[in-house]
Order: sequence, then structure tokens, then C-alpha cells
Amino acid sequence: MSEDTEDQKHMPWDEGLPTAPDVTALQKKWPDLKVGDRIGYADICELLKIDWRSSRFRSVTSAWRKRELESGKVLTPDPGQAFYVASADQISAGTYGDLRSIGRKAKRRRRFLSTARTDDPVLGGIIAHQGKLMMHMEREEKKTRMNLLPSTTVSEQPRISPPVKAAKS
Repeated sequence: MSEDTEDQKHMPWDEGLPTAPDVTALQKKWPDLKVGDRIGYADICELLKIDWRSSRFRSVTSAWRKRELESGKVLTPDPGQAFYVASADQISAGTYGDLRSIGRKAKRRRRFLSTARTDDPVLGGIIAHQGKLMMHMEREEKKTRMNLLPSTTVSEQPRISPPVKAAKS
């Protein structure tokens, strides 16, 4: 072996570099996040010396967001610009789109299951059962989404008064 190879250290990370040191650096930089605080991608990139389009940026920020979630803060991305600490209203607002996505996925999967043909009765029973589950999820998603919509009832009915007769002059 050459001297260059002997000086190199073997890094036992099979799946890349650990994110913990970078996440700790982010938490030290922004220790007390409050609802509404924004952290720009540029600030994160400057601190970590990485490009925001890199997979490393995504890995580190995902780990950071998970660690902040453990302390009760939801960091939501504003794509291409910043992360912000979401309020309860903002978190709740995202539920409608997620439910819609779940319903579409269940419908697509049910369509795929309906085209599957097999001679095995056990597999046929499994496919039928999964199809029923997907149909149930799709139906429940529609009902749940309907219940999430804000109330459309007017708190006070408008009063319509008769026209005022014009005084003759």
C-alpha cells in the first residue's frame, strides 16, 4: 500500500454522510423558533455551504424538520424560498389537499385491482378484499372532505325592508 492510502480514514457510512452535525448547527443558529418565523434557503445554504437544489440540502432539512416536529414546531416549505413555522390554521389548511390526494390514490389502486385476473382463489379473495378497502377509503375521503369545508350558513339572516316612499316635493 502507498502512504496516501494508509493516511486515508475509512468512513463506515454506507448511505452517505450523517445529517446530525448539520441539523445541530441549524438548531444552534435558530434555537427559539416562533410561529411565523421564516428561514430562507439562502441562509441555510450559507451556513451549511451547500446548494439548495442538492440532495444533501433535502436530507439535512428533512432531518431538521423532523427534529423540530418533535419539539412541537411544524416547518413548512415555501418552495424555492424559505421554511416557515406554520400556525395551527396553516397546518389545518393542508389537510384538505392531503385527503384529496388519498382519495385519488385509492381510486387509482382500486382501478388497478379491478383489472387483475388470477386463477388462484386465495389471491382472488385478497384482491377483492383490497378493492373493497380502497372503495371504503375513497368513500370516507369524500365524506371527510365534505365535513372539512367551512360552514356556509349565514350567522344572521339579512333583513330586507320595503322601499322607502319618496316624499313629494
